[in-house]
Amino acid sequence: RDLAPRVGELVDAGKVQQAVKVLYENDTPLARMMLVALQSAGQPRDVIKESVEETGRHEVAHLDRYLNFLGSIAGVAPLLGLLGTVFGIMHAFAAIGMVGAGDPKALASGIAEALITTASGLIVAIPSLMFYRYFKGRVDALVLSLEKEALKLVNQIAAGAEK
Repeated sequence: RDLAPRVGELVDAGKVQQAVKVLYENDTPLARMMLVALQSAGQPRDVIKESVEETGRHEVAHLDRYLNFLGSIAGVAPLLGLLGTVFGIMHAFAAIGMVGAGDPKALASGIAEALITTASGLIVAIPSLMFYRYFKGRVDALVLSLEKEALKLVNQIAAGAEK
């Protein structure tokens, strides 16, 4: 949390090499973005900003890498449950075809199969969706924070270059 202010103070004091050392010691997305900004110092502001944004895109992709899988599980689980429901109902109708509609025991197995698969799909989907939304919110908040702090440093470097 104190990385950005610490690096900012070092840059203001003209201790860029010390700031680079601090960033190398912190293996975080923010440190990597700030390091690119410092390595681009001396370039026009737009070039520095584009370099930082490119690094930021890679960092966001890295943070999101498992979220898509979790979201897919949340989306596919109910469909698999529904597929099982269809098979269960087919099983029930096959039983009716074999023994006739008068025996409720013949239906029970197929209906139970349908309900079990529906419940199983929901048991997987609901927590998966909750975790997906939670982690997606955390990543989105982190991305906003990264953008804000990196942009501050870009502006600071650009302002220092104009002096």
